[in-house]
Amino acid sequence: MTGQEAQDNFNSSIPSPEEKEEEGLIVIQMNNPKAWYDRAGSLYQLGRYEEALESYEKAIAIDEEYADAWNNRGMTLKCLGRHEEAVTSYEKAIALKADYYQGWNNLGNALVELGRYEEAVASYQRAIAISPEYCQGWHNQGEALAALERYEEAVACYDRVLALKPTWRETQRLRRTAMAKLQEKPPTPKPEAATPEPVETPVEQKEEKILRESARSQPLMPLDNPKLAACDRMVERYPDDAEAWGDRGSALAELGCYEEAISSYDRALSLDPDNWQGWKYRGVALKQLGRQEEALKSYERALELQPAPPPIPEQPADASGEVSSGEVSIDIATESAVEAPLPQIVPTRTPMRQSSSPLGRVIRWMRRWMVRLWRRWIG
Repeated sequence: MTGQEAQDNFNSSIPSPEEKEEEGLIVIQMNNPKAWYDRAGSLYQLGRYEEALESYEKAIAIDEEYADAWNNRGMTLKCLGRHEEAVTSYEKAIALKADYYQGWNNLGNALVELGRYEEAVASYQRAIAISPEYCQGWHNQGEALAALERYEEAVACYDRVLALKPTWRETQRLRRTAMAKLQEKPPTPKPEAATPEPVETPVEQKEEKILRESARSQPLMPLDNPKLAACDRMVERYPDDAEAWGDRGSALAELGCYEEAISSYDRALSLDPDNWQGWKYRGVALKQLGRQEEALKSYERALELQPAPPPIPEQPADASGEVSSGEVSIDIATESAVEAPLPQIVPTRTPMRQSSSPLGRVIRWMRRWMVRLWRRWIG
């Protein structure tokens, strides 16, 4: 486990008037720390780590408060296997720039190499506290937590990464591994001491129950499913497309991955809150997980948004000239609070591809009713 390095600072720069090309590298003035820094970056990319280290140290000798140079010096030392020195270099970088989340991340990676996992977790937490959407920090923290056998927390970190970057394959693989370890892990025996156990609040009990049931019953997300792979490509290409996220939720629900399906439905509904079918199928996935109260709220929201049916047409007269007294049965496609048992697999059709405009919904509703009335009167 090496962690993902933050290489944001390896930037190529345009040579200044005081620089010139010689054998593919930059020859620089002796008192220019930025030029030494750029030269070191070129050497690092070429894998010439010893020479890169010398250039970073020359940049630091000119400007001791050059935080980026201290950070990249640490990365170079890590590549040379000098992890203790790398830790010192990263600590210098974050001391110079307290909000340097890339430095905190890289410090965590060096601590992992030394087997200091608890300190590494704390370092990653500092990185994501500064930048909450820093995916590398969440990913690397998950790896460190898994090394400490804190699999539940590791899964939570991986879920945060996949919520931001749903197509990161390595994170998906590590999440599957952590879930498998979580299922294999035997329950912790209760202590035999007479000291009373801490009393959990109802909210904590509920969260623990949901997590335990999810770890026991939630299937692993397959990586070779062609439909899911296609949906992943769509949401990566069009991250603001509600239909693409809805399609991904449907594909996941078909595979029984209801937790991930709910996350995709939530993203779709955040982009299109008035899509009643999205609320409906979100409720179906919640019900499959046994989260009845949340499912009921989702169904109720779908009922609120579903368009009202048009008035029922008058019944035609029969052969005797009298109007038939039999009532036309109404079969509106809605979800009620009390419903028949649902199948274990969500319907294969993609619910969110249909138009969500009011006119489109009315046209679809009228088409269904015309078919039903035709079958009743003519068939």
